[in-house]
Amino acid sequence: MNKKLLLLILTVLLSFSLWGCFSPKPKLTASVPQVQVIMLDIGQGDSILIKTQEKNILVDTGKIEQRAKLVEKLKKYQVNTIDLLIATHPHEDHIGGIQAVLENFTVKEIYDSGAKSSSKLYANYLKQAKNKKIKFSVPKEGQTLVIDDSLKLEFLTPLINSAPELRENMNNNSIVFRLVTPNLKMLFTGDIEKEVEKFLLEKQAEKLKSDILKVPHHGSRTSSSKEFLEVVNAKDAVVSAAKENEYKHPHPEVVSRYKARKQSMYLTADKGDICITSAGTGYNIKTER
Repeated sequence: MNKKLLLLILTVLLSFSLWGCFSPKPKLTASVPQVQVIMLDIGQGDSILIKTQEKNILVDTGKIEQRAKLVEKLKKYQVNTIDLLIATHPHEDHIGGIQAVLENFTVKEIYDSGAKSSSKLYANYLKQAKNKKIKFSVPKEGQTLVIDDSLKLEFLTPLINSAPELRENMNNNSIVFRLVTPNLKMLFTGDIEKEVEKFLLEKQAEKLKSDILKVPHHGSRTSSSKEFLEVVNAKDAVVSAAKENEYKHPHPEVVSRYKARKQSMYLTADKGDICITSAGTGYNIKTER
């Protein structure tokens, strides 16, 4: 066989072998530039791991009772150092595991929404970050953070300096950002509700279009307005929620909106960890079960 043809075949086979997250030792290699986004199955809360060849970014840390499971999963995905921890907002189902993360991993930097909470959990998190001398900041609307050649993050909120009428609702203080790779755009929405969706449509519409949408607020009826879904125009949607949860997330009314748009919806309660890999010429979604 021609050597050039053999090399091409091996390269293609290698690129396909790198798509998955669920091999015994999942590992990214430099031979095919990749970004992996893993929505972790940790019950009724959010925690999403973003991996490149050199960087680990963790978005939220789930609920308090899921701390041990979160640490176990991060170690499973070969995380030792977290280069950036994004706390989208200080509700317990998003920062509940942050103490365990700070205790078990080296965290280099934290992006916080800037929203204040009176909870002991939030106060302890701030104290722990300060004691560990972790770089701590609030991203600005319109800020772009370049992670490396394969990944950048475009921040659309938090609404610290604008729309004060929206800030009273803690969910609406969520950090919203778009992950951008050469082959994938994914919109992260925290728990924003329809009021912020409308604000974004008016102020940041050009940066909403994405291939994948992290469904706002676990699929609550407070979010995923028809107008928002039309502009984002995602092909796929991912939801973090516990099976048979008390909130009935994702709500049937919301699910019907996504189905009407013929969007594929992946739910951690059904699928376990949801792994999105961007490599080569597109992206691939695999699930744990």
